Formats: sequence, C-alpha cells, structure tokens
Amino acid sequence: MKNKNLALVDMMGGLGNQLHQISFAKYLEDNGFEVFISTDWFYKNNFKDGTTKRNLEINIKDFNLNIANKKILNRFRRLEIISNLKLIKRIYNSRFNFIYKLHEGNSFKENKTYSYNRFKGYWQDSKYIYNSKEFLLNGLSKNSIYKKKTKNKQPESNTLIHIRKGDYIAWNEDLPDEYFIKALSELKNVNESITYDIFTDEQNIDKNLDLYKNAKNIFNNLDEKPLSLLSRMQNYKYYIISNSSLSFFAAYLADSKNSLTLFPHPWFKSIEHTPDKNLNWLPINYE
Repeated sequence: MKNKNLALVDMMGGLGNQLHQISFAKYLEDNGFEVFISTDWFYKNNFKDGTTKRNLEINIKDFNLNIANKKILNRFRRLEIISNLKLIKRIYNSRFNFIYKLHEGNSFKENKTYSYNRFKGYWQDSKYIYNSKEFLLNGLSKNSIYKKKTKNKQPESNTLIHIRKGDYIAWNEDLPDEYFIKALSELKNVNESITYDIFTDEQNIDKNLDLYKNAKNIFNNLDEKPLSLLSRMQNYKYYIISNSSLSFFAAYLADSKNSLTLFPHPWFKSIEHTPDKNLNWLPINYE
C-alpha cells in the first residue's frame, strides 16, 4: 500500500476559527492525507505579537481526528529546523523539494505534494467547509456544554444580529451601525414581522441608539462559554451576521430552506475573503 502524505494541522484562535481548522483537517483526510492535530498553540504563555490568548473549546476526538503525539511533533520540528538551515533553504524553496512544506494562510497549492505538510493558518476558503455541516454537528453534539444548550426552547425573537467589536476596533475591521440598519431594512422586505435579539461583545452600549433600543434582548455576557453561546445562536430563523467566524458558523449550522442570512460585503476591509459561495445568502454592501 502506498504511504500517505502526512499533514499536521495547527489549531489556533477562537471557537469559530477552530471549526474552520477542524473542517480543513477533515478535507485533507478526505483527500488522502494522514492527518494529525497539534494543540500546542493553546498552551503558549504569551504572544509577543499581541494575539489574544484563547482556549481550545472543542474535543478533537469528538471529530474522530488524531491528536499529534510527541513523536510526530518532534519529527515536524526537526524538519522545520532543517528547512531553515542556510545550505538547505535553497533546496527547500526549489521545485526539487518533495519532502517538507510549511503551508500558511487560508488556502494552499494542491497540485504539488510533499511527504510532510504542516498547516498553520485559519483555512477559511469556502471549499474546505463545503458539505461539512453534518460532520461539525455530529462532533459538536458529543460535547456536554453544547448538548445542554441545544435543548433550550426557541427564542421569542425570530432574528439574530451579531455585532463584533472588541479587538476588531483596533484592527479597523468592526462594522458600522449603518450595515446592520441596512440589513434590517432588507430583511423587513422579506418579513415585516421582524423581532430581533443582539449578541455582542460590546460592553459600553448606548441603548438610546435605535439599533439597540429596538432590540428585544441584548446578550453580551463575556463569561459565557463559546460553545454554549454558539448553540444558543443557532436557534433563529433569520441572521444578520458580522464578519466573525463565530456568527458565520451559527448561521451556517442553522441554515435551512426557510432561513435567510445577510452578511457584510466586503467581509473584511484589509483581506479579500468571501463566505461559502454555495450558500444562498444575501450580501449587504456597506461601503
């Protein structure tokens, strides 16, 4: 039997990013890679680049994927050290390298194969989550935090609005209120009986603003477990999401023939990115 190419996928970031990465790992496995997951990122004590420390929210084994042991991790570390040696780097960057490659970003070139592949990134290309809905739901449903919350009754409101602030403000990627107001107006053309709840990480809320004043409920508890929050966010019919992986997956996992999701276009100001093209979602231009 032909040996499979090995893939080491680094998990990093918040729950939404973790779901992107676990979907990507499944995509690699379905395409013939022997896949291992590294969770080392979550055990770093600090990040010198200002990255926010996060917790690993999902159980890798719930998704029937393998966590890399010390032997696998050490093998990849040695390959990374060797690839950076002055004499080797020239070969590593040439077309003659078939041994080891570090892939970074949101997509990688699949027409060139290597024996050992390390993947460090968020892997938000839409093809990596294509048809991954059942895979994710099956894995998440094994988690007691997620299962407990999915038993909750349906919310009184039919619409969820997710507003992401926090570190997005410093990155200049937070969305203007005009986007949400425009999205609400579009949604009312579909259903005049819109009532909405707001989920946000914003703590200093001006409830005199129409957007907040007209909300049925505002949820902004930063202490709530992300898995609990995700499961509560999946109980709505309509979604006005922010450019956040968490709200993306809430809408994606709840998506049905009767639901509708409105999303910001462009998704990011500084990075070219489009959510899953296979979803029948409505883009809202806010620039």
